[in-house]
Amino acid sequence: KFREKGNLFVIATGRPYFRIMHKIKKYKIPFDYLIVGNGSVIFDKNNKIIKSKFINKKTSRKIIKDLKTNDKVIEMYSYKLTLSNNISNKVLEY
Repeated sequence: KFREKGNLFVIATGRPYFRIMHKIKKYKIPFDYLIVGNGSVIFDKNNKIIKSKFINKKTSRKIIKDLKTNDKVIEMYSYKLTLSNNISNKVLEY
């Protein structure tokens, strides 16, 4: 009803794409925009990336190294854009 009234429904989460998409598909949640990875990727309602901003590999490796040294890593994900502008990701650390 919210969307039928002309409102946009945006889901914004720090979670990685594949984790939130699992719930969206399971519960059939319609959305207009999806913001994942603490704002690093924005998708439209057709799951097409409309904006992304990533940390380069050198910086991300330094962050992982620093976090591992301090025993602070719980979960860390790596996103990779494919040529078709889709996203894949993998767990880097637990």
